[in-house]
Amino acid sequence: MADPSREELVDLYKLAVDEYRFQVNLNWDRSKYFLAFNTAVIGVGAGLIKVGHNVATPPLVEHR
Repeated sequence: MADPSREELVDLYKLAVDEYRFQVNLNWDRSKYFLAFNTAVIGVGAGLIKVGHNVATPPLVEHR
């Protein structure tokens, strides 16, 4: 089996770098969406807690 030529090695290197860049961009996009989703969930949860404190609830134990 013959060794690959320099041009073939350069083409393979370019493919490997392109794949690496694609994976980095894909993972960064996933991280951005995950961060936005978590921020929204925390905001909704905080809003529900704030609304829950404004509702008058009867005491759990009656004092006599």
